Amino acid sequence: MTLKLGVPSKGRLMNDTIAWFGGRGVKLG
Repeated sequence: MTLKLGVPSKGRLMNDTIAWFGGRGVKLG
């Protein structure tokens, strides 16, 4: 995993969050 310095874009952050929940069997509508 590569970490970038600075604030990630909203789209990137949203995708990471959805993937995080998705990995735990939670679906975000």
